[in-house]
Amino acid sequence: MTATPPRRESLARAFAPTTPDRAASLRGLLPAREHGQASERPARTRTSPPPAPLDDAPAPAVETPDAAEDSTIVNLPAYLPPELLYWLRATTRSGEMTYADVLFDAFENVDLPALANAFAPRARTGAGGVPRRPTQLRGEGGVQRQFRVTTTQRAWVDAKVTELGAPSRSALCTAVLERYRDAAQ
Repeated sequence: MTATPPRRESLARAFAPTTPDRAASLRGLLPAREHGQASERPARTRTSPPPAPLDDAPAPAVETPDAAEDSTIVNLPAYLPPELLYWLRATTRSGEMTYADVLFDAFENVDLPALANAFAPRARTGAGGVPRRPTQLRGEGGVQRQFRVTTTQRAWVDAKVTELGAPSRSALCTAVLERYRDAAQ
């Protein structure tokens, strides 16, 4: 005698959607709109940024709140070459200075117009006199470090990246710290 196993009930109903119309619970939340009715919002228009000034006038200063009012601490990530990172660690090892303190001391002691020249594209000529594509100083791969700064300080650094024509925040921080380190040695 062979016993037949008991019939099992199908579980398909247990996993079936509760309502066939997924949006049914959302009906009635917004007033109905007739077709062809204009939206109350104005259409978005794309505007291009104003052209950059052609003269050598300095960029306008970024309006920032008073430093005493700004207490929000954020990260300012930058990739530093290993040898520069070793120097930065040794400088801050005593505990009296942070990475951000050294960075802003460097900004205060480095000649920023000379730094702008370092980021300017350089025209090159090949051995046969063929003009080459201009090259620009770029940041190199390195180790990421987080500088703990206020939002005002980060906005200031970002404004300097634009003002000096640096290709990135990392390139600017590396160039400033290297010049500061070389001047201190």
